[in-house]
Amino acid sequence: MRNTAAVRPRLQEDNVLGLIISAIIVGLIIGALGRLVLPGRQDIPIWLTILIGIVAALIGSLIASASVLARPAGSTGSS
Repeated sequence: MRNTAAVRPRLQEDNVLGLIISAIIVGLIIGALGRLVLPGRQDIPIWLTILIGIVAALIGSLIASASVLARPAGSTGSS
């Protein structure tokens, strides 16, 4: 029999890395779209707009993953 306890931390690390990479990609897209949606001159540079998008996506992803982790195993989330 395999020791599943040794495999579990590696899978969790991969999930966190995937979460961070996907949040960065989504943040880049959201930041760029935010710049395109607001016409005219803006007081902050585009890199800062994109950085804000990345930070917001990371925070949203962490909140979403925390709410999933708080749910008991086997729970579907429906009432």
